[in-house]
Amino acid sequence: MKNLSIYLFVVFLGILSACNSLENVDVETVDTTEQITRSASDFEPAVCYGLEEYNNLLKSFEPSPIPSGAPLIYPTYYGGAYVKDTKLVILIAGNPELYREEFVKRCGSENILLEKCGYSYVSLLAQTDKIHEYVMNGNIDGIVGFGIKEDKNMIEIRLKDLNEKTVKELQTKTRSSNMFFFTQGEEIKTEQTSVNSGIEIRNPMGYTSTLGYRVMYNGKKCQTLAGHSFNVGDYVYLPSSLYGICVDKEFYGSVDAAIVEVYSTYEPTNNISYTGMTVSPSVQAVPVGGYVNLYGKTSGNLYGTVTNTNFAGYVENQFMNDIVEVNYTSNSSPGDSGGLVYSSNGFTNYTTGTHIGRLPNTNYSYYTKFQNIQNVFGATRY
Repeated sequence: MKNLSIYLFVVFLGILSACNSLENVDVETVDTTEQITRSASDFEPAVCYGLEEYNNLLKSFEPSPIPSGAPLIYPTYYGGAYVKDTKLVILIAGNPELYREEFVKRCGSENILLEKCGYSYVSLLAQTDKIHEYVMNGNIDGIVGFGIKEDKNMIEIRLKDLNEKTVKELQTKTRSSNMFFFTQGEEIKTEQTSVNSGIEIRNPMGYTSTLGYRVMYNGKKCQTLAGHSFNVGDYVYLPSSLYGICVDKEFYGSVDAAIVEVYSTYEPTNNISYTGMTVSPSVQAVPVGGYVNLYGKTSGNLYGTVTNTNFAGYVENQFMNDIVEVNYTSNSSPGDSGGLVYSSNGFTNYTTGTHIGRLPNTNYSYYTKFQNIQNVFGATRY
């Protein structure tokens, strides 16, 4: 893994200085106007409709008693969920009217729509498991990504070279061609950048990314970083002082994240730099069709629409799964890796995930679900 340094004045959840610290006085007074390429102070977070209903729905699928990180248990008639206009739409493999009362209770709201679909979510997941197995075993070449498109009730498979031979081979092996549709794609690229000028946190490799959420890890105050940016033992520097040390990392499976243990002279907060906004420690998932917001070192604030909540594909030659795809209104940029992905109901900004990278030549970007970060590291937001 490449070692990276991080701009502190990019996205860090505000670092408050300890009293009488000359190091922190320097940090606070440095001009940062060259560091953000898009205005942040006048940014209004995009509101995600159906956010409360969707998270209530997911919680209703949790096994009871709840083992930590246990997979959700979906009813066989549930087909997925997505946001359309201002309402959460729930797909039913059967007669929707038979299940409306149940899902009103699960969502805790009457403000939902039920629609009929062809495939249950369980059957779609079973097919993605098969594809995952084929990819990992090298049985099918050319697949760069795949995932359930809940608004279509189908599985999208992305091929490096979209050709009839690969399509037929996959359809034959899975025997479920009607569930699939195929598109051309590429591997996801992480978004780290070399240091040129301005305020930076240095390491020998001279790369930057974005400092993320504050967390408690093994009883200590820490913050998240991009897993592809740091190795355990790497020092994290402010412009003129040492900020902390990387104590854990993961760049595999469903998580691209690392943990920096913050030195005692600094106090992480839940404030987002330059915005006047804070992010609640409460973790919320966002459905397909819902809005999320990204704050990255280079891009400042962006917003976009979730298009896939369980995407799997290659990130810099590393296969990842259960990550989220977002179509942002503007491209994320080099240096945004590790940035805060958060959701809003118009009153509260919720912790949602951390930025991984972007599909080249597109507005599609990807993030790690924060729930997966909690499950892997045992870290908690505070």
